[in-house]
Amino acid sequence: MRSMDDEFEGFLETVTPLLRDRRLDELRELLAEQDAADIAQLLEREDARDRAVLYRLLRRDQALEAFELLDPGMRAELIGGLREDDVAKVFEELDPDDRAQLIDELPAGVARQLMRGLSPAERELTAPMLGYPKNSVGRFMSTEYVRLSPQLTVGDALSHVRHRGVDAETVYMLPVTSPHRRLLGVVGLRELVMGRSDVTVEELMTEARTARATDAAETAARSLVDSGLLAMPIVDSEDRLLGILTV
Repeated sequence: MRSMDDEFEGFLETVTPLLRDRRLDELRELLAEQDAADIAQLLEREDARDRAVLYRLLRRDQALEAFELLDPGMRAELIGGLREDDVAKVFEELDPDDRAQLIDELPAGVARQLMRGLSPAERELTAPMLGYPKNSVGRFMSTEYVRLSPQLTVGDALSHVRHRGVDAETVYMLPVTSPHRRLLGVVGLRELVMGRSDVTVEELMTEARTARATDAAETAARSLVDSGLLAMPIVDSEDRLLGILTV
């Protein structure tokens, strides 16, 4: 019969090549089958960079339990590893909706540390999502979108899209809002491209299919797919635009 030490050594031998080759999907599946004690022991044996990579692959319950099993010095080293430039850069480059979901899977202390490392602009994009319930639309929507005023002409609207659309989640569906961000409708990029330059956005916009930020994400996503649309505006209880949900 194999001893517990032998079982751990076998586990370690399997982890090593996966970690070295950054086969992260396989590594995530392997880690999901381990108990917190083995995870903690593994974290203690790796260097700071690999420890951070491993920790980010854990389920939330595993991360919490393993973190509590580490001694205070190792906890500090782990948090320090998560603050290293390479890890911080990956976190910074995630879309705000993906970032919010990742934060939801981390212990509160680690999440706060990562949030503090964000640039002010990225922190401003991410923070509002964290106020919505887990698995709600608000956790999955993107806050990077281009909105239009109904008074814009097609020519001015296209110029606005070219200027502001570089970092947007999508420009194929464009929300039209009042000055106070109340959603009035949507207009497609195709309609703008094909329209006369002197026609206003208001003349081309159509009624929008929407979801509330507090709605269940799965229900909203199913509605989006069933409708055949590429994106859906997400609004609050007063129909103010908060973000967009994409396929």
